[in-house]
Amino acid sequence: MPDTLTIEQAISILPDGEYVHTFRGGGGLMIGADWKRADIVEAIEMAGTVLLTGPGARSMKHGICISNGGALYIETDEARLSVLDPQE
Repeated sequence: MPDTLTIEQAISILPDGEYVHTFRGGGGLMIGADWKRADIVEAIEMAGTVLLTGPGARSMKHGICISNGGALYIETDEARLSVLDPQE
């Protein structure tokens, strides 16, 4: 099971639609926000490294994470992600 995805793989598993949900965690809080799809694609491209998340974030449909002023967890389409990284 890979622990990183290419930029192309990461973009391919984003959910359809104009907005993509994200969240940041810290200090016992989770702060969520919707990003315009074009902005999240740009953030993924700028980050360069895209990490697969663990079972907790993935169970909340946020299967990838990038470093963007801290860890930014990004919503993914689980069906598409499962093709690249099937959960055991």
